[in-house]
Amino acid sequence: MKLKIKSNKLLLSFQITTAVLFVALIAVLLNGGSLPIAGDKDTVATNTVNFINNNFDAALTLVKSEETNGVYNVTYASQGQQGNLYVTKNGQFIFPTAIPVDQVTTAAQAQQQTQQNITKSDKPIVQLFVMSFCPYGQQAEDTMLPVVALLGNKVTVEPHFIVNVEGTTVNSLHGAYEANEDMRQACIIQEYSVAKFWEYVKVFNGNCTSSNIDTCWKEKAQLAGINVATIETCVQTDGISLMKAEQALSEQNSVSGSPTLLINGAAYSGARTPDAYKLGICSGFTTEPTECGQTVSTAATTAAGNC
Repeated sequence: MKLKIKSNKLLLSFQITTAVLFVALIAVLLNGGSLPIAGDKDTVATNTVNFINNNFDAALTLVKSEETNGVYNVTYASQGQQGNLYVTKNGQFIFPTAIPVDQVTTAAQAQQQTQQNITKSDKPIVQLFVMSFCPYGQQAEDTMLPVVALLGNKVTVEPHFIVNVEGTTVNSLHGAYEANEDMRQACIIQEYSVAKFWEYVKVFNGNCTSSNIDTCWKEKAQLAGINVATIETCVQTDGISLMKAEQALSEQNSVSGSPTLLINGAAYSGARTPDAYKLGICSGFTTEPTECGQTVSTAATTAAGNC
């Protein structure tokens, strides 16, 4: 097995997750790489371990290979521990969860196409549209957090909310509790800052639910240094107008699904990992800052879905 052009190498920890391997395979295929070739179990196992070691800066040692349920179970050692990879007999899939080559190529092409469509600017504007209780939206926020920390004020990242306003009623997909939270989060941005919003969602996401929201949001707000009374007043006085502005922006950009990510006005359709988000955003710089050369994380934190 020989690669036409070596990809940028990726440091792998002992636990090679499907998400990490998926992103790594995309990088290899984009650069003219090939997957392990077919053969008997020992040949495929050897080629698989060599493939990973040669391209991802790993240091795996082949322990054994055996046929299990119609696939080759490859046991490897790394850092004094053992793990397993599963490879189809034709050598075209490596998984715990099989990833078809055509799907990898399609995902890679989508990432590449997204970056080509993004207009360049000195300071990219990133707009992340979510519903505050959409699990995919929350995961997208969590995915964006380390990117925001890395790029800082070199990029403008704007959180936005997908709602529908009828008169004085704000409607959100998951109900009134979500609509109220959308208003509270918009008020945090208005009364404090976007930076304070990120502090808040970092402790809010995954902890506050529809059943505990009345007390939970207050606890998390205080934890983030936010005055609860200030936000409650804002919701009463400005909540509707803030949500009308959010609805208008969503309609202007034809946004309906949570999460939706726009970079300089172009819809992002690549992978949902911190490093993939970073690459998408960095493709929007006229001149990329040095931070764009740093790897954030390739581990997927968002399932491929929308509310």
